[in-house]
Amino acid sequence: MPPFSPELLVYGLAVGAVAGFAGGVLAGLAGVGGGFLYVPIFLLTMPTADTGVMAPHIMASMVGVFLTGAVSSRVHWKLGHVDTALLRRFLPWLIAGACLGLWSTLKLPAVWVLLALGSLDLWMAWDLGRQRRQDKRPVPLLPWMLPIGFVSGALGIGSGVMMVPLLRRHVALRQAVGTAAFCGFAMAGTASLMNLGLERDWLALLAPSFWFLIGSWLGIAAIIPHSIRWGASFHHRWPESSVTLALRVLFGTIGISLLLQAVWRSL
Repeated sequence: MPPFSPELLVYGLAVGAVAGFAGGVLAGLAGVGGGFLYVPIFLLTMPTADTGVMAPHIMASMVGVFLTGAVSSRVHWKLGHVDTALLRRFLPWLIAGACLGLWSTLKLPAVWVLLALGSLDLWMAWDLGRQRRQDKRPVPLLPWMLPIGFVSGALGIGSGVMMVPLLRRHVALRQAVGTAAFCGFAMAGTASLMNLGLERDWLALLAPSFWFLIGSWLGIAAIIPHSIRWGASFHHRWPESSVTLALRVLFGTIGISLLLQAVWRSL
């Protein structure tokens, strides 16, 4: 463990509070984990050497996703929105995929991770604005779980954005959201612990930012319960069209910023 650094701890708490507020509002508005915001925030603020990989930022985000999911999945579980039969079928594959995806960030060049995450953000901005079709034919779910887990682990995000559209074809929306939230929580936590416990390279990468990370995760944990409720309240204050427009602008802006960062790093 590195020597105690009160400056890094306080700095981390401030960053975590901002990240927890932004990520919680996004979770309340869009029902997705905060990874889409956590990764850019940690990329901008995390005091770490440029190693050419995104691994430290992705790990920091995955723990943030776990903390965010702990709050939202607890609420969904109490409301009976989690389909335990689906959990038993899907979680082993999601966890396996997430463990591999998170480990791959130790090897993947940062530019590829930025390109993938930026493209996914732009897809979300586009998808929010397109006309929904009424065709809800069921599609096989199990073959998708390993790839969804891998993408979630490799990009440091929750699984909701990919799982909910698939689950909605088989179960009610509330069960799709609740089950996806619990899957993201369990997947992010298990993948983080297994990578930290089995791969020594993580310790060397995270050691310089240890006290910053502790502070940021504490900041996220403290703010998330309040910011999720506040974000969800906008659905009652704003019309759906305004919420959708705000989300499209947010995801589009983040996506373009990440793609520009990828281009800059490739030059």
